[in-house]
Amino acid sequence: VGHIDVAFAPASRPPATPEQPGGWVTVRSKHESKSKHTVNHQPLHVSNRFSPLGDTPAEKPTLVIGSSILRNVKLAKPGTIVTCIPGARAGDIESYLKLLAKDKRKYSKIVIHVGGNDSRLRCSEVTKVNVESVCTYAKTMSDTV
Repeated sequence: VGHIDVAFAPASRPPATPEQPGGWVTVRSKHESKSKHTVNHQPLHVSNRFSPLGDTPAEKPTLVIGSSILRNVKLAKPGTIVTCIPGARAGDIESYLKLLAKDKRKYSKIVIHVGGNDSRLRCSEVTKVNVESVCTYAKTMSDTV
C-alpha cells in the first residue's frame, strides 16, 4: 500500500477557541451588514372579522336546508349555514325547523330544497301540501323564504 503525504495550507487566522461552555463557538460574519432602505407605505385599514364582541350588531345568518343534494355545498358568503339531512322529506325538514325554533333562532333568509325524496311516493297532491306546510313554518323564522 502506497504512502500519501498530505500538506495543509496555513490558516489565515488562528483556530477559534471555545469561549462558551459546552464547546460552542460564536461565529461572526465577515461582511458588514447592508444598509436597509426605508420605504413609506400608505396606511392599510385592517378589521378583525373574527371579533365576536364588535360594536356593530351581527347580521342574522342565512339557512340553506335540504336533503343529501346539499351534502357538498359550500357557500363563500360568511354567515351562511348549510344543513344537509340525508333522505329528508318535507316532514323531516319541518321537524328540524321546529327544533331550531325552540332555540328562538331567526334567519335573514331561508333556502329550502325539498321534494326530491317525496316524489318517489307518487302522491303529488300530498307532496304539494307538505312542501307548502314547510314553507309556511319557515316564514315564522324569516321574512325571506
